[in-house]
Amino acid sequence: MDGRCVLSEIGNIAAKYLEEIPNHFDNVFVDEYMIMPNHIHIIISIVGIQNFEPLRNEYQKIIPKSIGSIVRSYKASVTKWCKKMIIKNSNGSGIILSI
Repeated sequence: MDGRCVLSEIGNIAAKYLEEIPNHFDNVFVDEYMIMPNHIHIIISIVGIQNFEPLRNEYQKIIPKSIGSIVRSYKASVTKWCKKMIIKNSNGSGIILSI
């Protein structure tokens, strides 16, 4: 296909949800992204941070508005959509979605 990647339905949802990240997190911008067959590359900017020192994270809790919380929210949204589609498209014969 002349060197272009054609996204599947799931790939299109992954792209759509990436582009919506700034709508859910103040001062966060998705500068660039590349969706690959089995993973993604993302450059995210968080504007207005004064201190780049990592916050103390006792007990490995997710720190609100951190890169970890942004990625976690994004992955959860895409996974939730995929699970809905699997249930919707499954007639008891198993998973029929392709990635």
